[in-house]
Amino acid sequence: MGFDDQLWSYLVEEHDAHLATGPVLAKRRRPAVRVGFTAGTVVVAGALASVVVLDQPSGESAWARQVIRRAAAVVAPAASANTILHIAATETLSPLAQRAMATTVSTLSEEAWIQQGAPWGERTIVQVPGGPQLEDTSSGQIYNATTQTVYPAPSIPSGTPNYTLTPTGNAGDYKLSVTLPRGGVFTQTLDAGTAQDLRDGTDDVQWSVSWNSQTQTQTVSPMVGPSAKQLRQIQAQQPSPASTGFAAELQGLLDSGHARVTQTTTSNGQPAIEISSVNPQSGPQTNYYVNPTTYAPIELDTFGYDSPDDVTRVQFTTYETLPLAGNQQLLQVTVPSTATVDHTPADYWQAELPRPF
Repeated sequence: MGFDDQLWSYLVEEHDAHLATGPVLAKRRRPAVRVGFTAGTVVVAGALASVVVLDQPSGESAWARQVIRRAAAVVAPAASANTILHIAATETLSPLAQRAMATTVSTLSEEAWIQQGAPWGERTIVQVPGGPQLEDTSSGQIYNATTQTVYPAPSIPSGTPNYTLTPTGNAGDYKLSVTLPRGGVFTQTLDAGTAQDLRDGTDDVQWSVSWNSQTQTQTVSPMVGPSAKQLRQIQAQQPSPASTGFAAELQGLLDSGHARVTQTTTSNGQPAIEISSVNPQSGPQTNYYVNPTTYAPIELDTFGYDSPDDVTRVQFTTYETLPLAGNQQLLQVTVPSTATVDHTPADYWQAELPRPF
């Protein structure tokens, strides 16, 4: 699906960033991240072209503050093992967003059922128009319901990498050394700033599985990435629907003071309240549209970093909480005994798609 000639990593860090704002989406696996590129390039997209302005409420009014509080409460409901968050949405990427994401996919639909407490069961269905129906769970396995084919998730080393930092004697650089699970030592040169980030907890070392389509090889290796603490700070500022923890990130934005109610309007033909990020500390502009009665999500749009044409739009058709009792089957992928099991790494990575959430 447009991943040719790219190196993609499957991040396997267990402590998702959303744990900062609540355990709503705990244990969800992370989406693929392109090594050597900014992971947040495709965030969510721009202002509606056909906005009808009804009035302009003050972002500081009591009403506006109440809207933000209620919107935050709805997007990330209280944790409970006895409830399931049910979400259905369609994501549309502009041509520039497609190029930034290195994908040929312009539109896809996703539906998910996410248990709101341990053991955090989950089932997700993703489909590109005209393409196969893909289902997965928190285990990372992908099931192609159209061809009845199972793609097991890449094998990930347990635990976190043990590493050492050694000065190289060259302009403050350090050598990162990690013993690999199957023998051998991985080494990488880090600058003094990155080494300091590891020491103070801004970054940490995580296992990753990478796929290189040029050489058709899958590799397990360590990589330096933001720690859970740093991700909590970043993702509380700007939501990214390319991240599976988007609900908690959006809640973090609404609670952070970087969001304002800007107007009552319409979105996707429905009455809506528009909430926008204001003077964001990082990331592009975000517009979020909620139902004026229920405060449920209607649409989430964000401009790209470099151009207003770099835009991804997520339109929600369902956002509700269901009781676990009587709905346990919604968390399970039903795979027939006659299904084919495909262990080919290339086929697994081909089945990976950019996701709205």
